[in-house]
Amino acid sequence: MNTWHLHSSGPDEWVITAHIAHGFFAHLIGLLGSHSPPKPGCGLMLTTRSALHTCGMRFPIDIVYFDEQLQVIACRCHVPPWRLVRTPRGTRFCLEMMAGASQRIRPGTRFTRELLCAA
Repeated sequence: MNTWHLHSSGPDEWVITAHIAHGFFAHLIGLLGSHSPPKPGCGLMLTTRSALHTCGMRFPIDIVYFDEQLQVIACRCHVPPWRLVRTPRGTRFCLEMMAGASQRIRPGTRFTRELLCAA
């Protein structure tokens, strides 16, 4: 599994470790196999889909939507289990994080990425 180190610049600095989900089943399962949400500062990055689901999850999550240049398009906080959420137009990546982790991330924030490891 690839891991990205995401870093924002500007007044609010963010550092996030994002594990990249590759393939159909990794996207379908997402965080479903987890008994607890990702740790603070961590998340699961998915390539774009027209919608995400939280069906079968045991906990609420935050979703951060990025465009191709890793600029934040939108954030959805505290998405409860058993929801279907449509992605905003222009979304290329979606980051699933623990509920409350993205409360201060604002649309327009730009991130850069560094590949930490590839498996």
